[in-house]
Formats: sequence, C-alpha cells, structure tokens
Amino acid sequence: MQNTIKLIIAITVSTLYLTDYTFAETRKHVCEPDSGRHGMANRIDLMEIIESMNEKSIEENYRLIAKIDSTVLRGIPSISPISPTSKPYFTSLFGQRVHPITGKRKQHYGIDIASELSFQYVHSTADGVVTNVSFSNSAGIFLQIDHIAGYSTTYMHLAGVDVSIGERVIIGQTIGWMGASGRVTAKHVHYEIKKKGKVLNPLPYLDLYYRCNQTNLSEKAH
Repeated sequence: MQNTIKLIIAITVSTLYLTDYTFAETRKHVCEPDSGRHGMANRIDLMEIIESMNEKSIEENYRLIAKIDSTVLRGIPSISPISPTSKPYFTSLFGQRVHPITGKRKQHYGIDIASELSFQYVHSTADGVVTNVSFSNSAGIFLQIDHIAGYSTTYMHLAGVDVSIGERVIIGQTIGWMGASGRVTAKHVHYEIKKKGKVLNPLPYLDLYYRCNQTNLSEKAH
C-alpha cells in the first residue's frame, strides 16, 4: 500500500431528509502517514480534517462526503440517532432560536429530531462507552456516550434507556426510545455532539458513515 492516503472531501448538492442544502465548492486534502499503515495517528488526522470542514459547514450549511475507509468513522459520530427509514424530520436545528416554551431567543446546542411513527428507537451514532444516564427537569431522561479523540454525544428527552453506565456500545446499537420527558412540547430526541467539550453542529455528521460506504462501493464497482 502506498504511504500516501488520499482523502477527498467533496461538497455537493444533496437533500437531508426534508431539508435541502446547496453547496458550492470541492476541497481535497492529502494525509501522509508516518508508518505507511492505517492507525490511530492517521485516524486522528482524518478526524481533524473532518472537524475543520465542519467549522465552515456550521456557518454555510455545507455537507461532507469523505472518501475514506468507513472503519475510520465507527469511532466518531457519523450516523443519525434516528433511522432514516423511520420517517424522521427536524423540529429544531443547531443555532439561535426562540425557545418554544420560554419564548426567549437563545442558542440551541443540538438538533431536535422527531418521527412520524408513534414509537421510535434511538441509536448510538458511534462506537463508545456510556458515561452518564440521568434525569433533569429540562433534559428529561438523557444519556451521554464518550467516543475516541475527545468526541461525545448526548441524547435527551428519552422515554427510556436500554444501556447502563460503563457499557460499551457500537454504532447503530439501540440505546433508548424517543420520548417527551423533561421540558418539551412534543415527542422528539435532542441530539448533541461535542469535541473536547466544544459543541459542534450535528448536521454534517448525520450520514457521513453511509456516504463513505457508498463512495467506496462505487469506486470498487469501477
């Protein structure tokens, strides 16, 4: 295998569930691993590139397509907590908003996803370890999962959980059920991503894993 791993992150026109996003440019990055093999150092380099692209996507609503081995993404948030087959839709996005209960304008640190189905599982968006399962008056029943490289995800307003503190989970595993616990107006899951304590916009991460798989399969077919 060559010592140079080419990572191409392309920004294209796409549709995410019921929301359209238009993108304007394509960027290319090349990572040069010291060992010539896939390893943690390479993975961190790739994740730093993804994160740097995410900073721009927060401002301009860009999406990411990474042509890399999908195993790199198992340890970082890279799928939706709600299955795309469950007719999900957004009720609130990341950023400034008017709170539906208080009526005050404030920062919304995650995204709210509801489903047309009356019952819906919530899934872990990456491999990791459950570090908190708790309840608060505002967040309701919630849990946190820590992932590699300082990433963590939080899932709020659950109806119940199917994991316990210290449990190792894998990407796509059922961790709970969508609910309306805490201070909410309707059933949904509030989903947050943090990188070393810094809040990130979850949108660019929702289908990154699947896009990588599709890209790799397409290349193999040719």
